[in-house]
Amino acid sequence: MVQADPVIQCQYLFRSDGKQDRWIGGSVAQITGKQGQFLNRNGRGVGYWFHCTQIKRLPYSRQVSPPVNILRMRSWSTICSPRNLCIGGSMNKKTILITGCSTGVGRDLAVRLAQAGHQVIATARNPDSLKELPVACRLALDVTDQLSVDRAIEAAVAACGPIDVLVSNAGYAIRAAVEEIDDALAKAMFEVNVWGALRVCKAVLPAMRVRGQGRIVHVGSVVGRFSFPLNGAYAASKHALEALADSMRVELQGFGIPVVLIEPGTINTHFMASSKSIGAIISGNTDSPYAALYREFDLIAAEPAFRGAPAGQVSRIIQKAVEARRPKSRYLAAVSPLYRLVLSLGDGGRDFLARRAFRIRKK
Repeated sequence: MVQADPVIQCQYLFRSDGKQDRWIGGSVAQITGKQGQFLNRNGRGVGYWFHCTQIKRLPYSRQVSPPVNILRMRSWSTICSPRNLCIGGSMNKKTILITGCSTGVGRDLAVRLAQAGHQVIATARNPDSLKELPVACRLALDVTDQLSVDRAIEAAVAACGPIDVLVSNAGYAIRAAVEEIDDALAKAMFEVNVWGALRVCKAVLPAMRVRGQGRIVHVGSVVGRFSFPLNGAYAASKHALEALADSMRVELQGFGIPVVLIEPGTINTHFMASSKSIGAIISGNTDSPYAALYREFDLIAAEPAFRGAPAGQVSRIIQKAVEARRPKSRYLAAVSPLYRLVLSLGDGGRDFLARRAFRIRKK
């Protein structure tokens, strides 16, 4: 960085968020050829990067307007794309660690972020499943094993440098009536969906706190807000993740670490296939008092409306949460109109829809 000549002035510049802002001065610039990047602190003391391709030197006291007399701007979409945008003094190329990249959303997200110019660390329990991913680093990481988590984080930092963003994506579902939930299966699911997510967060947070920057993105589910028959255990794990994310979001604000929760609807991936297979095993028990519910669930799951959205619809939303300068606390992703309706209803309305869907006669 070099100190900019104070006579490089203009009244307006395009801000990194696409809006205009008044130039106040005190600029720091790095000029390469005809490209300039300026850090301006506006009247609220907020730093913004500005971009131009041509700079005109003007008398210090001269008032200049409009900006076209000073700068020949590139298109905003080119200059302020995630690859080119300057934030906080460095190119907005992030080092991103993603869990659960063997299939589905995690795999699609790893490819998408790598293509956007980010340094992606893809992880999965079986690293052989990651061989074809065009990413910077592929690592074995079992979120249920503390030693595996520690080794993976250490290897990731050694290979790619400090982790800027953690996308906690690993998870799976079991389907059963609450009375018939197998304790061992439920505990194993919570170990991945809840404790595994927390385990990886705790491994990356100390370094993020020291640096005063970072980002945690949890991939939850829309059923973290409500549940329906045969989904109690899985929904409970996502409710738990929502609670952890809510607490972390406020706890980490003082350290400059945003915490984001992604709430997808039904996704057409291997995740759904594996959860159905577990449900199918249980539904084969014709002696179950809930056998009719299991049969209805299988019929509902086969309906075209419930096949789910492509993984890319969810990974696009996650990419937005990763790259946003000020991310929202929650993002709905691939949520169907039916789910949006359910979210808008009270308990009575939700129960009514569930009874209709599963053909349950209230007694």
